[in-house]
Amino acid sequence: MDVFDGQIVKIENGKMLIMANAPPEELARYRLYKHVLVECQDGRLRSIQQLRKAYVLLNAISAWSGYTPVEATKEMMKMAFRASVLTLRQGLPSLASMDMTECRDFIDFLVRFCVENGVPTYKVGMYDLAEDVRAYVYQCLLHKRCAVCGRPADLHHVDRIGMGGNRRATGHLGRRALPLCREHHTVLHMVPEQDFLDKYHLVPIPIDRRIAAVYGLKERSDHNAGDSD
Repeated sequence: MDVFDGQIVKIENGKMLIMANAPPEELARYRLYKHVLVECQDGRLRSIQQLRKAYVLLNAISAWSGYTPVEATKEMMKMAFRASVLTLRQGLPSLASMDMTECRDFIDFLVRFCVENGVPTYKVGMYDLAEDVRAYVYQCLLHKRCAVCGRPADLHHVDRIGMGGNRRATGHLGRRALPLCREHHTVLHMVPEQDFLDKYHLVPIPIDRRIAAVYGLKERSDHNAGDSD
């Protein structure tokens, strides 16, 4: 695959007119070029807030890894990020010139790395660093990490089973849940649930088969079980 730069001239009625540098005509005929892939680059420069989030995460990873110099950590994480995404862009991204969408994806890549590896961020909550909160909570569920503090977590059912329901026999797929440590699980039960969610900017996630497998939950209800669906 060859990559050529271009500019969007016009967008109208669901179609784009693109002016792009073309390959030599002989090469185009020899390779039978017919179809193209178009990757649109966000024209907005990453925000100062995004830059701060990225460096909080990079500093946390640097400390967790044995105080690897932050610049070295940054280059390693950029290499890993570039290898993890499907893109037509070449070379490593630069935090200084990243566009807003790519920086968002990079931050969420760093958040996912921290959740998977138990990297602490100390004074800053990971929920405040994640650009995609739903994706963050989902990763916390998969790795049994409290979405508030990152400590080992249990499952909190936002959509409760109900009085008389048998958790072992009840189907859990689709029921919304959060991963919370004992401390924050207790705090949640002492305040209105929505106030707790708003305070920590959390979004409950419907349980899917991957989450059910992690917590050993039954996917479907037994016919004779007391289910509160």
